[in-house]
Amino acid sequence: MARKILMCDDDEGILEVSKAVLESSGYYKVKTLTSFDNFFNILKVEKPDLLLIDLWMPKISGDEIIKKLKRNKETSTIPIIIISASRDICQISKESEADNYLCKPFDLDELLSVVNKTLSV
Repeated sequence: MARKILMCDDDEGILEVSKAVLESSGYYKVKTLTSFDNFFNILKVEKPDLLLIDLWMPKISGDEIIKKLKRNKETSTIPIIIISASRDICQISKESEADNYLCKPFDLDELLSVVNKTLSV
């Protein structure tokens, strides 16, 4: 059975390509969001095995969402990969307690590798 991934990025091109690569592996089913509108409701319904969250999002930053998720006992164990072009991504990842990070622009093989590693596939 495919593992569920919820991916949030305001760049639709990145979402499309990432979804295609992850789903073509046969291991994953990906739902994409371009904003955090209704994020927590979607999270409850989808119950993803992994979150891929862009740092720079409209209205609220990805690291703020990650901090909220990690402080909530219902969502604290969901693995999270933060995605960003920020030079400080490693530090931001640690501070927000993300489980892993991916630097933009990323190679599609690297995306699959980081997701597999984070989910121990």
